[in-house]
Amino acid sequence: MAPASHHAHHEPCMDPSVSHAPDRCGTLALPDGSRCNLAWWLFSPAGAGGGPAAASAPPAGRVLVIWGAFATARHFDDVAAHLRDHHGFELLCYHHRGVASSGPCTMDTPQSSALLAADALALVDHVWGPQQAVHLYG
Repeated sequence: MAPASHHAHHEPCMDPSVSHAPDRCGTLALPDGSRCNLAWWLFSPAGAGGGPAAASAPPAGRVLVIWGAFATARHFDDVAAHLRDHHGFELLCYHHRGVASSGPCTMDTPQSSALLAADALALVDHVWGPQQAVHLYG
């Protein structure tokens, strides 16, 4: 008897020829007096208030995408679209202060983990509101 086939259909991941459009985008002027902005974009599932068929249904969960060095948050667009379209998550992606579309930034203090965490919290509060439970990806 032949073994069962374990072939599965896989969607493209990180395919540079595929572009996934976010459902909303914007810029947040950071409230710390630094004259820095965060460019952000939101992938919302249909029915979650920002997706193609906006309604009042809540998403399966909210995910803040935080990227590391040598990438921009746009590298996660295909992953964000997959999690939105196939799993019902709402994903918030952004560029750190002074990086890519968040543009030049004037700061009196050096960047630190605490500063970047405060930026992420300010963005979550701005887009989803305070006291919002979120998952982190990145």
